[in-house]
Amino acid sequence: MGLSATDSSDRQAVTRHALLARTSADFVRSNSHTHGSLLDEMAFVSWFHAHPHNRLVHVGSVALAVALFSSAVAPLPVLRGVLPFAPQSSALVFAIPAAYTAYFATLVRSSLIPSAIYLGISGTAGAMLHAAFASSMNVPRIGWSATIALIGMVTLILQGVGHRVFEGRQPAFRPFEAAVTAPFSTVLWVCAWLGLPWAKSIVAEADHTAADPAWVARFVMKQE
Repeated sequence: MGLSATDSSDRQAVTRHALLARTSADFVRSNSHTHGSLLDEMAFVSWFHAHPHNRLVHVGSVALAVALFSSAVAPLPVLRGVLPFAPQSSALVFAIPAAYTAYFATLVRSSLIPSAIYLGISGTAGAMLHAAFASSMNVPRIGWSATIALIGMVTLILQGVGHRVFEGRQPAFRPFEAAVTAPFSTVLWVCAWLGLPWAKSIVAEADHTAADPAWVARFVMKQE
């Protein structure tokens, strides 16, 4: 079965689109390992997350972290009463999921709906968590936000455990990767596991690139 026009354009975006590389250079210039394409960035993530169990750990920890950090802003006294399932929580719980979804869609358009669902579930969970515990227990706003944010940071440490256990090495410790490309990869991995052709194509190309010794020597070994 051939790729649709949208799938084809998305695949070309990964191989030729320079937006992510430019943003990486501007955002974390001292840590940027490449001035290449989005494919180089995705391959870098693939190399450090080669084991399927480590990828599964990251999918779970990213979803949980987004839920927790979203819940941390739930007590804000703005846009309350908007969510019918959590009227005590601020609708800003969806700010983080919405920002990620919008940015991911600029990278690969086909990721818009999957990202909205995947991250939207996290935002919903964050609101419901706040509604179920903070409101009923009368937890102070600042106390809830600080505690939940701290738990969110601990959740992200699980990713480091996944690297040590399944990859046998430390993570890359690149801020841009941790904040953007790794979360984006979790969306791609989930979509690939669900059998979506465009995601399977992108993940396969990134994995193939990450397995190229010449590419590893050029882009990975400079970081170690």
